[in-house]
Amino acid sequence: MVSSPPPQRKPHSVCIASTEKTVFLPSGHCPGDLHRPTMDLLECPLCLFLMCEPVTVSCGHTFCRRCVEGHPPSKCPACKVKLKQREVKSVRNNVLLISIVEKCCPDETRIKCQIQEKLKANEYAEALRITNEGLDLVPDDLSLKVYRAEAHWGLLHFSDALTDLDYLCCLRPNWTEGFFRKGNVLLEMGQQTEALIQFHYCLKLQADFVPAKSQIKKVCVHHWLFFEPVTTPCGHTFCKNCIERSLDHNLRCPLCKQPLQEYFKIRKYNPTVLLQDIMTQLFPSQLAERKQIHDAEMAELSNLTKDIPIFVCTVAYPGVPCPLHIFEPRYRLMMRRCMETGTKKFGMCSYEHGKGFADYGCMLEILGLELLPDGRSYVDTVGGSRFKVLKRGQRDGYHTADIEYLEDLKVEGSELELLQCLHDSVYQQAQDWYQRLGSRIREQINRQYGTMPEKEENIQASSNGPAWCWWLLSVLQLDPAYQTTVLSLTSLNDRLGHLRLVLEYFSQS
Repeated sequence: MVSSPPPQRKPHSVCIASTEKTVFLPSGHCPGDLHRPTMDLLECPLCLFLMCEPVTVSCGHTFCRRCVEGHPPSKCPACKVKLKQREVKSVRNNVLLISIVEKCCPDETRIKCQIQEKLKANEYAEALRITNEGLDLVPDDLSLKVYRAEAHWGLLHFSDALTDLDYLCCLRPNWTEGFFRKGNVLLEMGQQTEALIQFHYCLKLQADFVPAKSQIKKVCVHHWLFFEPVTTPCGHTFCKNCIERSLDHNLRCPLCKQPLQEYFKIRKYNPTVLLQDIMTQLFPSQLAERKQIHDAEMAELSNLTKDIPIFVCTVAYPGVPCPLHIFEPRYRLMMRRCMETGTKKFGMCSYEHGKGFADYGCMLEILGLELLPDGRSYVDTVGGSRFKVLKRGQRDGYHTADIEYLEDLKVEGSELELLQCLHDSVYQQAQDWYQRLGSRIREQINRQYGTMPEKEENIQASSNGPAWCWWLLSVLQLDPAYQTTVLSLTSLNDRLGHLRLVLEYFSQS
């Protein structure tokens, strides 16, 4: 595909954005005094689309803000002058150029503005809906296809993202960023060789494109030199991590397709000693580098504030048991990594339409994991710290997030006295409600959640507040959105107020 001559350029839709709005120009429509040659001049030299939030760097040339902020070039593509990345990222939008392009497209601004807002908020499903509506109106708009590919990527629809990127790269054979995105999608789909072709083509287009160099190095070292090589009963050898991930999806050898059910049941993935000795003798430096990358990956996976794994299922609470049945390949991988790194922790969030998962969640700690012969597992977990999601991401098919932990705000003096009175009152209200339940229902609750925790002497001792509050919330089985709201509160006074209202409602019912 990349070696074929570029097709004849056709008029296409364009967009430009400022800090206030995004401008949308349908195919063949250019009002005022700006004609097609002028619109060509306004194309970004990096992405080859009409500039979105144009920024002018020190050499005098102009690019899209997204292009220079994402993967800033070390040299200007137009004049080859060296660019300092810090200065490039700190440059503000060119106000005059924004105004020029805005005058071309006064009517269709809203749609792309909405899409950008949804993508920035990680509301990928909503961004996809708006993008498809725009493409129904203007099917040839290329920038909308870029947004659609980004939305598909966020929703983990990799094959759909690849379809759009294939089309865009055909029309824009010099679009470095496009081929880089395509390579990353192929990596997520497990097509390492095809991904490497895209990354190498990026370097052909732009020799100093650092992100492509990094991906090539990572892929080559990770997949072409065995690390902890294990040999299956059919005689083929794979990296330990690679065969484990393959068996998550299919219980057959990836090469000869022989069934490996019995091998999978035993789960004794012992490294092949002779192969390890050969690599140690013949490739000591490469093996050391491979181990260094592995150790770096383990350290990255052990970080409990950045890119933590997110299990999207339900609302979990501090101190409350949360048993899980794991069967999806992506969550099998997640659990395995949590155990291998030694953290034994991951985040739990409820599903939220448009975002993928809610803005608040609870860390879960693995207490026990029972592996079943078919690859499924039963995992016993208990809730830990609460957190707020700062940034969403993905890793190997499952969701991740950068987070900050939440703690209750402490009060003193007269505020504490009033809080203690409210606490005691709501606790008694909860006990009265619980005792009014039938003995059969109480037994079921005790089996699943344990008995109601005792009232604590120091209600501010824990950063999450009294344990009985979370126990009660889990027992009441409220709407997930409401549960998440209460989970996010850092005021014990506010949390008790919510519980009081809920208990009054249930008592009346």
